[in-house]
Amino acid sequence: MSESERSRIDGWCGQFMRKWIDANEEMSIKALREMNWWSLPVPDVLDSMKAEWLADAIDRLGDEEVVGIAFEFKANPDVERVHVSRDAILEYNFRNTWRTAILTSVSELFVYYKHNSNKYYMLCGDSNFISCSYRCTLDTARKIYFEEYTDLEFNNESERRYMVELWERYVDRK
Repeated sequence: MSESERSRIDGWCGQFMRKWIDANEEMSIKALREMNWWSLPVPDVLDSMKAEWLADAIDRLGDEEVVGIAFEFKANPDVERVHVSRDAILEYNFRNTWRTAILTSVSELFVYYKHNSNKYYMLCGDSNFISCSYRCTLDTARKIYFEEYTDLEFNNESERRYMVELWERYVDRK
């Protein structure tokens, strides 16, 4: 990558981070509202099936490559190109298991956000992107979210409350 291309990408990345990432280094509710986007947190890590759905949803937007942004708390992000395929997305997630990882297009048509704790990832975009990247109804997504993760006995009350608040903040937001 040339010096001028690196400078341009770094400038774009800085603007992206200021717009989309809040003070807690989570997705900005303000940006989601401004874009009139949906957001869907999904408990656990991205698996092969859901990575395939995500790749298909991105492919439908016309992107063969997306921008990967990975960072640790309060650190400068690393930016790279990521090929749009199930395996490339899984490999990107694997290389960044210990950091927050984002995939997006330069034109910001969607955002995939993986929290650094690997408790959840989030899909953000218009309703078509969400329904293509997570192939079920919102009611089923809610059922999965609470039955397969949030309401399980091994979660302590603090963790359960965090996950309930996450759903309320991003899905049930007013």
